[in-house]
Amino acid sequence: MRKILGIVLIIIAITFAVTLVMKMAISPNFITNTESKRSRMLQQLAASPEVDLLGVVDASGVAGTRNPDDELWDLSFTLTVWRTEGTPVNTNGLTVRHQMTYQEMTRLMDRITPYTVVHIRAHLAEHTEFGNPQALLVNIVGVDESDAELNKWVTQLLEPVMFDDDMFGTFTLDRRLQRHTAQTTWRGTPVALHLSAKEPDDLQNALKTAHTLWQSQDEWDQRIRHFAVVELLPLKNDVWLDEDEVEVHPDQFKDRMALETVKVYPDGSFEFWHNDGDLFFGHSIRIDGSISDGPTDADIPG
Repeated sequence: MRKILGIVLIIIAITFAVTLVMKMAISPNFITNTESKRSRMLQQLAASPEVDLLGVVDASGVAGTRNPDDELWDLSFTLTVWRTEGTPVNTNGLTVRHQMTYQEMTRLMDRITPYTVVHIRAHLAEHTEFGNPQALLVNIVGVDESDAELNKWVTQLLEPVMFDDDMFGTFTLDRRLQRHTAQTTWRGTPVALHLSAKEPDDLQNALKTAHTLWQSQDEWDQRIRHFAVVELLPLKNDVWLDEDEVEVHPDQFKDRMALETVKVYPDGSFEFWHNDGDLFFGHSIRIDGSISDGPTDADIPG
């Protein structure tokens, strides 16, 4: 009975929090400004010349979003490098957009896959208030492997990007997530270390954050686990106890947390992701913070 009551309370709390965040973050002015900007861009694209384009689909492939009140989906994908007929290859990523039904979008996803060269017809605007070239899709002509230079880009993009670090070993780039990953250890425990970075300077700054953490592992581990106890142990004992489960003590809570992943950012912030040891029925324990401020937030995401 206590477990059921706890779950009900959690659902109520989550619903309240989500509603509050949405009210705070999505104000009428924000929605109006965003829709106005998007409408102006679509008008600009519709009035722009219709051209033939060849381009390499980036690692993310096709994405689709839809407002709850809209019938059609907003499809988008990025050509990481592209060209129109007779022009040099453009390395400023081109965002391609179109509105369509869900069924049309799913069929298109099967045709537009990462690292393929596609031939499309679209209305093109190279200068928009969104800051990068944009195109309004007219139709997909098909996959086109006739352009030797773009084919070389595909080969280059498919090559693994790696670099070595004296402390962590070899990092490998995941282009889809824009992060470099190494398998290393934290206080003797195997963990994955992710450097979230898009630019070379960002990468070096993220690596500096990781070095700072690892050079004082014992201190940071103690701070992070103590913060988790302060923020999450009351929640565990008040709401998340299983039937016939006794209250968890601080040292037991710390011992059941098992670090699995550390993610660091160029600005000095970090995320420590732990296996919860079944404290929260399989939810992860995530502790966020920064080098300057220490641990600042605790969560138990999905």
